[in-house]
Amino acid sequence: MITIHTPETRDFTYSGLATLDASIINPVVAEDLNGAFTFEFDYPADAPNADLLVVENIIATPVPGMTVRQGFRVSEIQAQTDSLLHVVCLHVFYDLATNLVADTFIVNKTPQQALTQLLGGAQFPAGFTSQGATSPIATIRIVRMSVAAAILDGGSDNTLMSRLGGDYTRDNFHILHQTRRGADRGVVISDRKNLTGY
Repeated sequence: MITIHTPETRDFTYSGLATLDASIINPVVAEDLNGAFTFEFDYPADAPNADLLVVENIIATPVPGMTVRQGFRVSEIQAQTDSLLHVVCLHVFYDLATNLVADTFIVNKTPQQALTQLLGGAQFPAGFTSQGATSPIATIRIVRMSVAAAILDGGSDNTLMSRLGGDYTRDNFHILHQTRRGADRGVVISDRKNLTGY
């Protein structure tokens, strides 16, 4: 079930303002490990509930590998044709991209402790919870950086990603740091493996 909710919603276990399942076209969730986490779809401009598709509203949708539906904030609406809208949504984690950390000095802390200090040092109360591994330990000085960048920007020197490594799971308003996300279970997907298929 794909539903639409008001911008301040934090619980996606109910149907919100409306369900979009009957008219939604090509819904695609894309997540890069420790990178972009987006949801895009097309929607007829004259379909029921099209008027609810406004920037800042949240769309909740199932995501493979996650037990609860994830919230994605509408960030862009493009008119493909006169009758079709293309909607681009970012995971609610990216609310932290507009929340600045002025200055925080994380000294000899684990990923869990670093996440707790970072979220506590945000300019505005973020309402996010965190959980993390108990190793490694690092010292990180974060100055004038958004919380999202301070966590995931592997290209900068003083971020959690560059100093502590690991993989991050973004589960609605909860951030989970793991040493390694997932496992190699030996599954191989191949095309034309035998002569008949070839």
